[in-house]
Formats: sequence, structure tokens, C-alpha cells
Amino acid sequence: MANVLSSRLISLAFLKKHRQYARCDRARFTHSSSLICTKSAALEIYKFSELRSFQLEENETSTQTGDSIGKQNDDKFRAMIARERVHAIACEANARELDERRLERKKKKNETVVCIFAWFGSEKRHVRKYAEMYRGLGNDVIVCAPPALASLSASMTHRIANEFLSVVHDEYGECENVCVHSFSNGGFMFCGNLLHHGGDRADLGGVEDEVKVNRVLAREFKEKIKTVTLDCSPATLTSDVVSRALASVLLGARVEDVIGDGKGRIGSFMKSALDVLANTLMSDEKLKKKIENAYKAWESEIDSRVPLKLLYSESDSLVPKEEIEAFAKRSRERGHPIYMKSWSNVPHCEIGRYHYDEYVDALFRKH
Repeated sequence: MANVLSSRLISLAFLKKHRQYARCDRARFTHSSSLICTKSAALEIYKFSELRSFQLEENETSTQTGDSIGKQNDDKFRAMIARERVHAIACEANARELDERRLERKKKKNETVVCIFAWFGSEKRHVRKYAEMYRGLGNDVIVCAPPALASLSASMTHRIANEFLSVVHDEYGECENVCVHSFSNGGFMFCGNLLHHGGDRADLGGVEDEVKVNRVLAREFKEKIKTVTLDCSPATLTSDVVSRALASVLLGARVEDVIGDGKGRIGSFMKSALDVLANTLMSDEKLKKKIENAYKAWESEIDSRVPLKLLYSESDSLVPKEEIEAFAKRSRERGHPIYMKSWSNVPHCEIGRYHYDEYVDALFRKH
């Protein structure tokens, strides 16, 4: 009884923590932030034409700022972005030329837009450095970072999915090249949900949805995908994995610091309550079917000619390397060109902070 009560209190804590991200605001644009906030607070667009107005703040680098290696590599992210911004200013005479170039780029079918699907419970400020890294190389970027509660709700996920698909269609309808960069199981599942609804047999197996995903736009998005990077994913989404992810989001710390070898910051009582909450969530038939469909879509809906790049940590406490390698093997058997690179002693979704140079090389070198 106590655990059930605690799980309800934790649910309320999540609701309060992420309420601001679940609200939908009207579209707005500010040159100072150099990004467009779409209807959903889960989405942001980074325009290459506004590159020079970007400034990476100290609190936008990571949830972890205590380790020296991570801070040094955050500085590398800043330095690279600054170089690209200076280059953009030198190449473009004024704002009018930037706008003209943006409009011209929009008309070109061979331009690339990068779609970043963030990890479970992440905040957009934590993903911003990755978006700026891609934008600095001349790409527009769409970041999709649904709040934790939305990720566990089919109707909320589908609302955000429709808004994302509308942005892709309205802003980049002529673009034929989409590069997907998906982080962790959260990004993998969200993007997989889009792939599922873009397939020929998109349904929930008899389970009715309150909100329908636009299948026409989902298919259009799926057919634009030309490259995929899977960053620290995928792995089977079990109740234990969900419980540890919930603990990380609730405490605002990485999984390794929250739960690990008895040294974590979470007590046994809270852990038990989170386990109850995770088991309750994972027993929901609609959510289970949604997860199943999303994972299956990754192995059936993407053109087998699309290259898959898998970057992962051999010591990841949330996503076992064996599951990533098994997924890579199945994908290679279906015909996908596969590139894999792993690192040791790196926390979940922090490869770039610990091995910046190798990470950037793995991302952008053609293998």
C-alpha cells in the first residue's frame, strides 16, 4: 500500500516537473535565440541561416558538469560552434543575404535536414549542442524532445508526432534527404512510432487511439530518410529499464549516479515505488502495443539501402551492448550498410562529452 501511494506521489512529481514542457504555445521566432519554437514545446528548429546569433550557455551543456573531461569537451563543442559561426558571418554579407540563402536552400531537393530524437526525459537545452554541431556544418535541424510523461502516453506522443510531421512537411516539403539521429530508447521508440504509422499495415492491433498519427505525412517522412545514427540504442524496454530511467529523470541525474552498486542517490523505498509505477505503466496494453509496433517498424519499414550507424558504450548501464550488436547483426542481414563504434567506461548518452574528437569523426566521416 505504501509503495502504491509513493508511486502516485512520484507521478505527481513528474507532472509538476514537466508541466511546463507539456504546454503548447503559439509559434514564435526570436533572432536572439536563433531558433523557432513550434506549437509544441517539445520541438525546436535550428536554421542554418540564423547560425551567427547562437550562443551556447554554460547551463545548456549537460546535466553533468562536475567532471573535468566532460567540461573540456563541452568547451570543444563551443569552440567548433564558434568557428562555424564566424565562418558563416564571413561568408554572408548581411541578414538579407542570409534570408535569401535560406529561401534558396529550402527550394533545393538535395539539401539535408537533420532530425534529432532525444532520449527519454531530456530537455531541449541538453540536446542543443548536438543541434548546433549539425547546423554549423550547413544543415537545418529539427529537435524533438518530448517530456517524460508524453513519452509514456500514446495520445500525447501522437500529438507531438503530428506536429513534428507537419513541420517537416511545411518547412521542408521539397527536401528529399533526412538524416535521423536518435538517442537512447526514448528517441528510438518515438522515431519507430513514426515509421510504424508510415507503413502499409499501421495499426495498434485492435487497440483504438484517441489521437491518430497522420499516415500520409508519416510515410512522406519515412521515404525521405537517407541515413540513421543510433546513439546508445536500442535495447528491450522492460519495467526495470523504465524504473531506472524514471529515477534519472526525477532526480535530474544520469542513471549511473542514481542507481549503481549500492552507491546511488536513490533509497530502497523510492526504488520500490518507482518499480511499482514502472510495472503499472508497462502493464498498459496500449503502451505495450505501441512499444512493440515501434520496435518492429525499425526492422521492417526503413529501406534496406539506408546506412545505419550505431555508436554505443560497452559499459552502458541502461542499454546492454549485446542488444545493440544483435540489432546490428539483424539489420546487416536485411541488407543495411552498418557502421559500428563503441567506447568503454562512458555513461549512457555521453560519448561526445568523454570522447569528443572520436565521436565527431564517427558522426561525420563517410564509412
